[in-house]
Amino acid sequence: QVMKPSCDYAGKKGVTLGIEDHGGITARASTLLEILRRVDSPFAGINLDITNFREDYYAQIEACIPYATHTHIRDVFENHEPVDLDRVFKMFAQAGYKGYMSAEYEGSEDPMTGVPKLIEKIRALCKKYSSV
Repeated sequence: QVMKPSCDYAGKKGVTLGIEDHGGITARASTLLEILRRVDSPFAGINLDITNFREDYYAQIEACIPYATHTHIRDVFENHEPVDLDRVFKMFAQAGYKGYMSAEYEGSEDPMTGVPKLIEKIRALCKKYSSV
C-alpha cells in the first residue's frame, strides 16, 4: 500500500525505489516478486543483498536479478558458508545486469586485509564476465 504511491512519486523525480531482501517478509524471493507484481511500477525494484536469503540461495538470487536496482556483494552467507561468487557473477552476466554493485564485508578476517581481498575478487569477476 505504501510502495505504490512512493513509486509514483519517485518516478516523477526520475528515481527507482529498491526494496531490500533483509529478513521478515522480504526474506524470500517469492515474496519480493509478489510485492513488485502488486506495486506494478517501472520505478520499483529490488535492492539485492545476495547473502540475505536463508535457503536455496542461488535460486533466489537468480530469481531476483532481473529486478535488481542495486546489489550488495559479500563473500559469505549469514551462516558463514562461503558464497560461490563466480557462480553469482555468471548469473548476473547472463541476465545482462547493468546496475551498481557495492562490496559489503562482514568476514572474520581483519577488514584491513579482508576488504581488499573481496574487492580484488569482485574486480577479477567483473573482468571475467564483462563480455558475457
